[in-house]
Amino acid sequence: MKILYKNKVIQCLILLTFVLLLHISLGYKLRFFYVLSFTAFLLCLSARFKKSYSICIILLSIIGAIYTPIGLKYGSPNINSVISFFYTNTNETLEFIHTLSPINLIFSFFIIVFGFLSLKISIFIKNKLALFITFIFIITSVTWPIKSFMNNGSYDIEIKLPILRFFNDIKKHYDSVKIENEWINVELKKKDNWDPIKQEQYDNYILVIGESVRRDFMQSYGFPINNTPFLEKSPVIQFNNYISAAPSTLFSLPPSLTLTDKNTNNTELQNNIITLAKKAGLNTYWLSNQGSMIGSDSIISTIGKRADTYHFLSKGDYHNNGLTTDNDLLPDIQKALSNNNEKNKLIVVHLIGSHSQACARTQDKYDDFFQSTELSCYIQSIKNTDKLLENIVTMSNNTDKSWSLLYFSDHGLSYENKGEGYAKLTHDDKFKQNFEIPLFILSSDSKEKKYITERRNGRYFMSLFSEWTGITDSKIPNHCHMISNDVCDDQDTVINFQKEHIDYNSLPEDKINYSLEKE
Repeated sequence: MKILYKNKVIQCLILLTFVLLLHISLGYKLRFFYVLSFTAFLLCLSARFKKSYSICIILLSIIGAIYTPIGLKYGSPNINSVISFFYTNTNETLEFIHTLSPINLIFSFFIIVFGFLSLKISIFIKNKLALFITFIFIITSVTWPIKSFMNNGSYDIEIKLPILRFFNDIKKHYDSVKIENEWINVELKKKDNWDPIKQEQYDNYILVIGESVRRDFMQSYGFPINNTPFLEKSPVIQFNNYISAAPSTLFSLPPSLTLTDKNTNNTELQNNIITLAKKAGLNTYWLSNQGSMIGSDSIISTIGKRADTYHFLSKGDYHNNGLTTDNDLLPDIQKALSNNNEKNKLIVVHLIGSHSQACARTQDKYDDFFQSTELSCYIQSIKNTDKLLENIVTMSNNTDKSWSLLYFSDHGLSYENKGEGYAKLTHDDKFKQNFEIPLFILSSDSKEKKYITERRNGRYFMSLFSEWTGITDSKIPNHCHMISNDVCDDQDTVINFQKEHIDYNSLPEDKINYSLEKE
């Protein structure tokens, strides 16, 4: 090993490999000029400023190894990854680690190895050459004010080198999330300004919000495994072309459950389904198997806390730790349904559903094997939700009240490693199936199954909610009959992880591989 380190070419190749792996791990587009520039700069530090060089290598090795699973899958830091950091707990982090593919672990391992090897590098660069390299490194790492002014009319300095840009992007998105959280706290303290007209058809309205269910993994939508037996036999209104507002819970549910200002396109958090129902005179419940954050609540849990009665099974965590199941909500649902002192109710049930890791939701049990253990658990989690809905309907039928139940999921997922023994489903925003979700309505007076085939969008869920409950307000868009096969305008726009509005129709397909395998 010592002989190898006497060869300056080998030392340079080791450091070059480390920087190359690091750039890839951070999720930015690979540009070899930046790799060479940063490698040369580190070489300048290696002999003259050994302590600073060593600290730099150690920190970069740790950051690169930790961020690799995110960078390889989701790319460079964006607002969604920073929001996930805000709302992810220790148990969910452990679940994420458990789902890592071998390539992630191998890549992280090599970053650590080459980082360790790079610590031993020491090459003395002459003063003039070192100054020249440093100048080139600085001048190419940023977009300078003159260029920025020529292109954008501003004097901003933009970081270009991926390794420096990584820290800049995290700070930028962190500041953005912090500002948004402050805005959320202000908005949620505002009083609603609903002025509803109430014409309810039923005594009890039960809204069940599922988690991470893409509809093509359900028997009701053509999946070959019988995992929705209850919904299959029930006289439901089935929406065959419903899409979520966004591909993640924290981006999808707020615009679905709250009013959006028609002029500014801003979300009016105080004007949500709970405050609307309360203003209309309904007794409201929010029963959740997804947690309530300590300190800064998420938008969703804070909306839930506006209800007359709320209960979060998983306290202190945004997503539960696998110790509670959705069935643990049944006693609370039964209690809400059995309260005869209240005439009209809205009962919102927020499930953990099929949230990854799916086997944590099913206690590692499944009835049918499909391609991988994780997919088999995912299919079972949908079957468990189907059984839960059956139990809720049975409890509703045992009361002397009329009722209507609406179920939908918050977002879909991407299907990775199709047909392989390690196939799984993950969050993404690049495919139609990241937005394709189920929606069903079943009522005490339902007689036959109906299908809504026209597209409906979660961005207009407030309109659907208004039509379903019979609670109308002049601020809620009512230009379209949502529970029908009427063609509705503006149903194709969705929100991606960058919070950009994009055309759902422009996204590619991510279809299921139906080749079943025996266990």
